[in-house]
Amino acid sequence: GANGEFRGADGAEQLKNPVAVLRGSPLIEMVTPNGGGGGNIFDLEVGETLRLGGKEFSVARNGVEIQQIIIHREVNISDGQFYQIKATSSIENGGVSDTTNCINFDATALHVEMELNQLSVIGSDGVDVTRSQGTSGLVGDAHYYKIYFQGLVGNVEPLQVEDCAAGLPPGVDSSNSHAAVRTLVEGGKVEHQRLSLSADAGSIQQGIAAFQMTILMDDGAPVTTPCLEWGIEKLDVQDVFSDSFKTLPLYVGAGGVSDQGDSTFIIDASGFVEGHFVARDVINPGGDCKGTVQSINIDGKSVEIKAPGGCIVSPGDQFAILRDFSVIESFSGKLDAVSQITKITTYSETSMVSFSSPSSSLGFYKIRMTLSDGTALSTSCIPFAASSNDIQEKIDVLFDFDQ
Repeated sequence: GANGEFRGADGAEQLKNPVAVLRGSPLIEMVTPNGGGGGNIFDLEVGETLRLGGKEFSVARNGVEIQQIIIHREVNISDGQFYQIKATSSIENGGVSDTTNCINFDATALHVEMELNQLSVIGSDGVDVTRSQGTSGLVGDAHYYKIYFQGLVGNVEPLQVEDCAAGLPPGVDSSNSHAAVRTLVEGGKVEHQRLSLSADAGSIQQGIAAFQMTILMDDGAPVTTPCLEWGIEKLDVQDVFSDSFKTLPLYVGAGGVSDQGDSTFIIDASGFVEGHFVARDVINPGGDCKGTVQSINIDGKSVEIKAPGGCIVSPGDQFAILRDFSVIESFSGKLDAVSQITKITTYSETSMVSFSSPSSSLGFYKIRMTLSDGTALSTSCIPFAASSNDIQEKIDVLFDFDQ
């Protein structure tokens, strides 16, 4: 349109939020980029607004991976060299690793950006880096660095924060200083899968659970839906993932859990939680304490959560965090199953001896059928004057209807 809006390339009037602007997306197209000519659809940044069908939407993903590094130290630790960052290329690109020089606690965003862009696996102008403004870098007020992989296409391996190769400064250790990495937005295209259900023949009885779906997560863990009704219009896959947690390298500390009333609990952790969790994350330490993070306490080692279902944990229980997973479903329609009809005519110019029992080994012909996947099936011999029920029994034994 005249104001540079987007329209549905497939004629769609409305697209569901969130909208992801992805290279090669079949859903949207630029009508007049940036108000006319020469624009690039992929220059849109996360958080920017676009118009579709007269409605405004916020860009949730644009294919650029965003990772976050969190650095903090206790008040008695001075600024100095503390960590180095290791980047690894994807398996498709050889899985090669490269490491930065040692970086200070209070390094600027520009310094971290320069260190990363010098790595062979990232390259010049491969990333842009920002840092939280006004933070002290102390426990409870950590430095948050966001790394935007503008120069790398697709999903990126997580960065790793390591101790400096020459060792840590005197007095600095994991009890008073901490670094963590977290992926905020996965890079690359949004996965688009289609589920089609079809029956070769017969009728489908509605209201009966008929199939399940299993999805393998990045860590290889399977997540399986309940049994679903054939032809159901909404799979509710998102609901399945509402309890799909992944474990973190954190455990409930010696302080356990403290009930604050009103379904609010404070949970002690074995190490720094600042960086692993942020407000509004859903976590489930121990598997029986599902709640939403309200805040990270000033000590950086305990977290306040809201858990309406209660919270039962013990020291040593492992923390788990809800996977970052969002599903948008679209039902394309349903057609009634239509049985194929094949007519078989048998005749003879002379008398035939008939065997009425379909189990008889004596017969006159077989029926051969080829399924849609190319599989060929043949019945056993069928008597010349077999009834329709006899033939149905011969065909039924070819299929396992319990699969």
